[in-house]
Amino acid sequence: MTINIPQIVVKAGNAEALVAQLRSLTDEERAEWTSVMRKSLPVWRKAVQWWTLDRDEIPKISDPTRRKLLNQAVDAFDRHHRTSGRLLLVAVALGATPAQLVKLAPREGFTMLEREEATEHLADLMIERGTEWVEETMAGLLAQSSVAEAASSLISRLVVRLDLPVPHVAAHLGVWFGTMPAPGTRWQDHFLAACATPDTFWNRPERDKHIAKIREAATELRRTEPTDDDALLGALLSVIERGERPGPQREALAWIEGLDLDPT
Repeated sequence: MTINIPQIVVKAGNAEALVAQLRSLTDEERAEWTSVMRKSLPVWRKAVQWWTLDRDEIPKISDPTRRKLLNQAVDAFDRHHRTSGRLLLVAVALGATPAQLVKLAPREGFTMLEREEATEHLADLMIERGTEWVEETMAGLLAQSSVAEAASSLISRLVVRLDLPVPHVAAHLGVWFGTMPAPGTRWQDHFLAACATPDTFWNRPERDKHIAKIREAATELRRTEPTDDDALLGALLSVIERGERPGPQREALAWIEGLDLDPT
């Protein structure tokens, strides 16, 4: 009987169940799945091209029949893109090379793994392949801006867990910059890299609330992880000194205030 991996992926209850199934394969089953995977990778890649509908826009449509049809379409495409994320799990587990995985990896696959709370499972499987394999794969993902954005959470996890250098890539760090200080995330290393990488900062609305959130998160971080405030201040001032756009400069000033740094 021919193994239809995409069909198995679709029928899996969730990403966690799929990973459990992959880990339970016998040596004979794994060899058979791997053979199918290697032959099927080009087909998988064509099958997971990006297209989406914005579910948030559907309630604005007045025609109830059209709303119903669009909701059905969104459900169908969600299933489709959920499959694209789960196929990444399969490819890593079955021994895909970094080049093969990068070719298979559409941005929506990483997005759907995030929605399924399965990014950690993908990180686990990648780490099992070894640090060199991870670094080569990360380099390929980071070379594509749209993929680097979608895979930002995965990349940060791999950097922390394997103690890798933080990539100075704006597409990745621009997404990471949406997070707040938190222990156990190498926050300062990431933040210094973001300050040093042009086009990473973006200006948030509601400045006073934003500064309050920074201050609260930084206070919690400093309870367990001391910060190098001189390094942070110097890095933030560099954002202003190199002549970034007004929005990023305002954001740098907000962080100086929220982190209670003294520029005088």
